[in-house]
Amino acid sequence: MEGLTNIPDKGLERILLIHNDILYILTYQNTVDEFDSKQSQETIQHILSSFRFIDSTDEENPDDINEDDD
Repeated sequence: MEGLTNIPDKGLERILLIHNDILYILTYQNTVDEFDSKQSQETIQHILSSFRFIDSTDEENPDDINEDDD
């Protein structure tokens, strides 16, 4: 919605993650009317639950790096 005109007020949530001394900022926004809706909150939770870090030096599960390529 960034940069679009004629959009009602927006709700915004920022999630800060730190991994290996790097700060990641995830931003989710929706209209104020829809932001707290069940569907909107489920979308936020889906985004957060699907986000993961994969370390290239992870010797415990080296095959996990390409698990979605099957």
